[in-house]
Amino acid sequence: MDEIPENLGLLSMLGGGGSKEETKEDLEKSKGILMLSESVSEIYFKRPEKFKINVLSSRVSGNKNGYGFSEPIFLNLYDNNVEIGSQLTPRGLLSPIAETALISYKYELLSVYVEDGKLINRIKVIPRRKFEPLFSGIIDIIENEWRLHSVDLVADKDHQLEVVDTVKIKQVFVPVKDLLMVKDQSFVIKLKLMGFGITGNFVNVFSDYQLNYDESKAFNKYVKEYDEKALKRSIAYWDTIRPVPLNVEETADFIKKDSMEKAKPDTVAKEKNTVKSFVFRGLRKKITERSNISTTPIIGLNNFNWNTAEGFNYTYGINYRKKIGEDQRFSSRLMMRYGASNQQFNAKLAANYFFGKTNKSQVSVSGGRYVFQYNNEEPVNELINSAYTLLYGQNYFKFYQAWFGNVKYTFRHVNGLSITNQFKYQVRNPLFNTNLFSVRKNAISFTENFPVEKIVAMEPSHKAFIYKLSINYQPGRKYIKYPDRIVSTSSKYPTFGTSFTLGIPALGSDINYSKWNVEMQDDMRLNLWGTFSYKATVGGFLHNTKSYMADYTHFNGNQIILASPYMNSFQLSPYYLNSNTEPFYATLHAEHHFYGMITNKIPLFRRLKWYLVAATNTYYVNGNNNYVEASIGLENIGYKLLRFIRVDGVAGYTNFKNPVYGIRIGLNSSVISLGGGAGED
Repeated sequence: MDEIPENLGLLSMLGGGGSKEETKEDLEKSKGILMLSESVSEIYFKRPEKFKINVLSSRVSGNKNGYGFSEPIFLNLYDNNVEIGSQLTPRGLLSPIAETALISYKYELLSVYVEDGKLINRIKVIPRRKFEPLFSGIIDIIENEWRLHSVDLVADKDHQLEVVDTVKIKQVFVPVKDLLMVKDQSFVIKLKLMGFGITGNFVNVFSDYQLNYDESKAFNKYVKEYDEKALKRSIAYWDTIRPVPLNVEETADFIKKDSMEKAKPDTVAKEKNTVKSFVFRGLRKKITERSNISTTPIIGLNNFNWNTAEGFNYTYGINYRKKIGEDQRFSSRLMMRYGASNQQFNAKLAANYFFGKTNKSQVSVSGGRYVFQYNNEEPVNELINSAYTLLYGQNYFKFYQAWFGNVKYTFRHVNGLSITNQFKYQVRNPLFNTNLFSVRKNAISFTENFPVEKIVAMEPSHKAFIYKLSINYQPGRKYIKYPDRIVSTSSKYPTFGTSFTLGIPALGSDINYSKWNVEMQDDMRLNLWGTFSYKATVGGFLHNTKSYMADYTHFNGNQIILASPYMNSFQLSPYYLNSNTEPFYATLHAEHHFYGMITNKIPLFRRLKWYLVAATNTYYVNGNNNYVEASIGLENIGYKLLRFIRVDGVAGYTNFKNPVYGIRIGLNSSVISLGGGAGED
C-alpha cells in the first residue's frame, strides 16, 4: 500500500547534519563536530515527480553565508527500491515491504502491543543473504491495516553499502486525516578508517501536512527556492522554532565557530614557502587578498619526460589567478618546455576571463610555440609514453611543433545549453627523431615521429586556419534559486552535442575542408539492475579539398596496458590506424555496471565486493573499415575508500576478423581515467 498521497505539502525542520570525528577505541565518544547545520523548509509534492522545496531559513556553524543541508532526506519504504544516494549504495536498497520482499527477507514476530486502541506488531527484518542490498532491523506494522507505524532499520557494508560502514534509519509515523505520514526521521551514517571514525547525523521533523493546496502557487521552474532572509534569522528565531533542542556539544559548536568567524582577521596568513616545498610542491604566494601566483614543482612527476624527437624534455609552469568581483575572475598560465636532444625551447601563454552569475561565460586567448599530438585530444599520456620508450623501445607519442594563436568564447546558459566559438591558427612544423635511446637494446621497435599506421612520409610544414562551433544541451534541467543567483540541477535526460569545423583557406592557410559530428550520451541508473552508460556519435567530412593528419577524424586508440578513458576510446586499437577523412562514420561506446548483481551470488568471491562490468566499443566507416571490441571486467577492486581499480579482458575485431586480445587496467569510470591529457589550448 502506498502511503504517499497524490498531493502533499508539509513543513520540514532539518537539524544536525553534523559530522563528528570519533576515536577508534570509543566511537560513541565524540571528539569534535566538523560541520553543524540546521534548516526549516516548506515542501510540496505531486505524483509522479513534481517536487518543490522552499527554504525558509538555514544556518551553518562558523559560516554566515553557508546554506548547509537544506534538503531533507526522503526515504519512502513503500517504494520497492529505496534510494539513499548513489554514492552510498549504487543499486538502492530493497524495501522490507516491497512486492518481492519475501524472496529476500525473513521475518520474526518479536512482540505485540496496543497504542491508541490499535494492535501493533513489532517484526524483526532478517536478510536471507549477505552481500545483497538489503536492510536489517525492526518494523512496526498496524494489525489489519498493514501500514507502517515506525521503522528502525540498518544497512551495512555486508549488504552492499559503499564508502561508509553503516547507515541507520528511524521513522515514526503519525495520523494525518486518514493517512499515516512520517513525523520524525533520523538518518545516521558511520565510517571507520585508519583508526578514526566519522559519524553524520541528520534529524528531520515533518509537520503541518496539507493534503490539498494551491498548485499554481506551489510549483514553478524552481525545485528549490531560498527565502531572501534564509541566512539572516536571529538566534531567538531558532530557539523558538527548533523542535529538537541542541545538546550541549552542538550549542558550544555554534558559539565557538560563530565567534571564530567574527574574529577572523582581514588578512589571511601567508603560506610559508620553503626551499623544499618550492622544489617538490611548487611556489604558492598570495599577492593580494584577491590574487595569487603559483608554480609547478621544480621536481615533479609531470616535469620530466622522454620521447624520440626531443629526448629528455623538461616542462615548467607558472599560474596567476585574480578574483575581480563576486562573479568575475581571471587566470593565466605560462607553460615552458625544453627538449635536450633537439635543443628546442617552446612556450605558450593562456589567459582566461570568467564572468557571469547565473549564465556563465568564458573568454580564452592563448598563443606561442608548442608541441601538439596529431590527435589534438591527446590520447597518449606523456609520462606513460616515456616509460614505454625507455623500457620497451616503443614511441607511441606522435607530435608536431606549431606556432599558434587561439581565441575561444564559451557561453553556458543555466538551462544546460553551452555554445563555444573558437578560431585557431597554426603554423605546423614536423619534428624528426633525434634520440633513439632505450634501455632495452634487443627489442627496439621505434618508428618515425608521425602516424606511420596511416601515412607513409612526414608531412611538410603548412599553415592551418580553423573555425569550430560546438553546441551542447541537456534538456529537463531543474533550477535552484538562491537570493543572489540561480543554478541548475542534473537532469534524467541525455546530453546532446554537435560541432562543425571549417578549415578556412585564408590568411595563407593551406587547408580547405569542413566536417561535422552529432553525439548523445547518458548514464542510466536502473536501480537493482545497475547502471548503463553510453555515448553514440555520427559525423564525417562534408568536403575535403585539402587537409593534413592533424585535421583528420581520429578515433582515440590505446596500445598500452593502462586503460584509456572508457567512454571515449578503443582499448586495443592503434592510435591512428582508423583516422580518416570519410564523409560518414559512427561510433558507439557502451558499458553496464552490474554493481554486484551477479558477483554477489558467487560464494566466497562475493566477500571481495568486486563488481562485474561489461562494455563494447565500436566504430563504422564502411564495409571495409569497421572495428568492434568487447570487454568483461571487474571493478571496485581495493579497500574501503580506495576501491577504484578496474581490470578488463578485451577482444577486438577489425572487419569482424583478425582478432586481438588484451588486458587493460584502469580506474573505475566514476573516478579519473588513465588516458592522455586534456587536449590543446
